[in-house]
Amino acid sequence: MIPPTRVHRLIYGKESPPTKDQELVYRKEGVRGISFHGRDHKIFETTLALALSQAYEPKKDEYGKVFLFAPVKDQEWVFEQIGRIAFDLTKRVRTYITKDNTEEGKKLLQWMRRWIETIHVGAPITWGKIYPPDHWVSYGHRILDPVPTWIREALWVQDDHHG
Repeated sequence: MIPPTRVHRLIYGKESPPTKDQELVYRKEGVRGISFHGRDHKIFETTLALALSQAYEPKKDEYGKVFLFAPVKDQEWVFEQIGRIAFDLTKRVRTYITKDNTEEGKKLLQWMRRWIETIHVGAPITWGKIYPPDHWVSYGHRILDPVPTWIREALWVQDDHHG
């Protein structure tokens, strides 16, 4: 597992450091999402960083499947956000590639693509997940929603969103 704060910096770059709330979420043990309904770019970025932190095990050089559970009504938007973030990341990495480091750049882009492809979007029902998988996050659910208890218990409640 890669620490979520490090994942955040890798994905969003130095120009977009984690906010104070994002830092709180990243540091809290067992958090798999934020209790929130709607569409919010910062909350999604936080959720994706939590997901990707579980997707790769550097010591073993292994990738694992990570489920990103989202309400059906938000899933298309979630896919769009993953695509946007992947595009921005690719664009940023390509700016660092020169004729002297082309091979390293290609390897980095392949690694990042494989990393992002570990994310599987759906609802717990869609994946038949009655019990929590090893690696998962939740986006767009609140602690009061009719979702499995293991999802509700892993959501961070932000004071001003009244989860």
